[in-house]
Amino acid sequence: MNPGVPTRLIAAIFALAAFVVAVAGGLGAGNPASQVLGVAIVSLIACYALGSIVGTVGEWAVHEHLKETIRAKAPDAGRAAAGSSAKSAPS
Repeated sequence: MNPGVPTRLIAAIFALAAFVVAVAGGLGAGNPASQVLGVAIVSLIACYALGSIVGTVGEWAVHEHLKETIRAKAPDAGRAAAGSSAKSAPS
């Protein structure tokens, strides 16, 4: 995935989930539709911002983990390549 796509996806999922919960809860409580919609829109915006933060942190954590994993494996690959070339070189 391209950078930023997981962050936007997570933010959108958070926002839509908050919207659905606010609408279901408001209508279930018998509140007027205009009030339910207002609260749902505020919830959508607030949870999109929260989801953006969570997504950014998650994307950063995955990136750092991958970077460390590659760095940890790189010296092993370098030693193996150096060792095989030293053995094949004529003395």
